[in-house]
Amino acid sequence: MFSVSVDVESAVGISYQWQSSLDGVTYSDIVGATGSSYSTSIVDPTYFQCLVSCSASGESTLSDAVFVDNVCPGCTDPAALNYFDEANEDDGSCFYGYTISECSYVDSYIPGPGTEICLGDDAVSAALPIGFTFSFYGECYDNVYIGSNGYLNFSGTTLSACCSGQILPNASYPASIFFAQEDLDPASCADGTISYWTIGDPGNRTFIADFTDVPHYPGPEGTFPVSTQVQLFEATGEIKIVTTEMNSDGGNHTMGLNLDGTIAQPVEGRNSTNWSAFEECISFMPSTEPACAPVCPAPSTPTLDVLTSTTATLSWDPVDGASKYVLAIRNNTTGVRETRQFNVTEITFPSLTPGHNYTFRVKAVCFPDGISEPSTAVDFTTPLRSGLFQEGVQIYPNPSDGNFRVQVDGCDCSTVDLMVYNTLGQVVYADIIPVDQGSIVYNVNLSKMAPGTYTLRLVGGADITTHQIVVE
Repeated sequence: MFSVSVDVESAVGISYQWQSSLDGVTYSDIVGATGSSYSTSIVDPTYFQCLVSCSASGESTLSDAVFVDNVCPGCTDPAALNYFDEANEDDGSCFYGYTISECSYVDSYIPGPGTEICLGDDAVSAALPIGFTFSFYGECYDNVYIGSNGYLNFSGTTLSACCSGQILPNASYPASIFFAQEDLDPASCADGTISYWTIGDPGNRTFIADFTDVPHYPGPEGTFPVSTQVQLFEATGEIKIVTTEMNSDGGNHTMGLNLDGTIAQPVEGRNSTNWSAFEECISFMPSTEPACAPVCPAPSTPTLDVLTSTTATLSWDPVDGASKYVLAIRNNTTGVRETRQFNVTEITFPSLTPGHNYTFRVKAVCFPDGISEPSTAVDFTTPLRSGLFQEGVQIYPNPSDGNFRVQVDGCDCSTVDLMVYNTLGQVVYADIIPVDQGSIVYNVNLSKMAPGTYTLRLVGGADITTHQIVVE
């Protein structure tokens, strides 16, 4: 159905007659079409015009012709979420969203711990980092907002979704996932736990939002508890709702996805209805590939090829389109981080410290697509150099009450650096000891230290040796 119209004339004696034509040349009057507007429907493409006459002057004039082609573009597939039943020409806009299916609870549940957030009754968190860019109905997001009433959103809305299951579709909660939404009350960390974390390597990471033992309002913990996870998968764009227990309090709850006020995919039987669930997994698999993968991929197969006490040879697979690579190496023992750029895929990193722990990652730089995500991390520890004086080191008594005697013989050096580390790698004792004719005898007093195991390290010239000592 459509309408055509002309401007209404206020003069006396004005009449209207609508005419139609299939070829735009020969027109005929339309019976009964004598108003300033005309509504109809057609099968064949048709031209319309209006003859406007004035009885007082006897004059008449024709309006411009309007061509109606009877084409209504839109999605013509009834299986699509945006199916338009009046469309008679498919315009390629069909949108299928997600396929909903059951999955294994045992294989899908991911244990924490995570970062705990304290939300009060009817509260929504600040932006929380996903850890990667996630595609939700084709839009890309880096953050989520978790609501204490059992839903999360990507749009940043602060509406609480209290106090009954929302009916989907719902224009008030765009880009949202409802997993146990009703009226819950974590009471600012007093009842139950809400937390989040991200696991996995770049390109294959998973974000988890977790509710554990969160009660229904007004609590306390144990009042119709809810323990549910929402899992977002970087590689596939899949969404899982993994429920340990969702004990209904008799009210209506909602589980499902909501894009906007017209498109949503609630789980069957859980669109603002009374339901409970235990040890189940619901999967939402997108019908298309995730749209948010980095254009410039991260280098794959980062490898430690050769390691000495002071150098590490590192390599990685080349990335198509990469003009250079950014290598970051962190000394985990000291916390110092270095970043360097290279246009090769193998490099020997010098000036490392013996006996220190390091982590390296590499990014690809692609012009004009920007910088990739970092590669997977590679951890390594440089070996200690064992010098000629290692066999000449004696520490006694060991274990002791904290008083140790260190004797070194055969050191080709003028001084020896002595350091004692606790189990956290922190230096708790240090001194520089002069060497007399290659030998030293030195008393170490750790009597004020807590009982436990410590590492004593001696550095003399190019030689290093370490020993475990025990304070009783």
